[in-house]
Amino acid sequence: RVDARLNKEIWVGDPNYGTTIQDALTAISSNQTILGVPAGTHSISGNLIVPSNVTLRVERGATLAIPQGVTLTINGGLKAGLYQIFACTGTGKVVFGQPGGVKELVPQWWGAKADGATDDIIPLQAMVDCAVASGGLNMFVPHGT
Repeated sequence: RVDARLNKEIWVGDPNYGTTIQDALTAISSNQTILGVPAGTHSISGNLIVPSNVTLRVERGATLAIPQGVTLTINGGLKAGLYQIFACTGTGKVVFGQPGGVKELVPQWWGAKADGATDDIIPLQAMVDCAVASGGLNMFVPHGT
């Protein structure tokens, strides 16, 4: 869309930028851009670095699937609400490589429900692991049980 490009925002799936996050990052190159990730599962097939010139905006319903042994490193910004955006399998992980990309991590990004019925230990541990691997990011646990 022309209006999105004028605001330096593109979306995964835009025909000019490819169908995957990797394709979009390659097309973006060094341009300062917001990369919108629409609803659906977006598989990260190998280690991937989101450069500092790209801010990921992950929409509700979008999931970045990170398989065993794969690391997603986010050096730019991240915009997402209190909903799941990461689905890590086994040793798959997320790391924030540069300070200032995010102010704090929330367990909902890894699937925590905070509903008093769901066991949230795995999402909480994934958040802690990310904070440690990222050099000690702040963590925020919103209201819930």
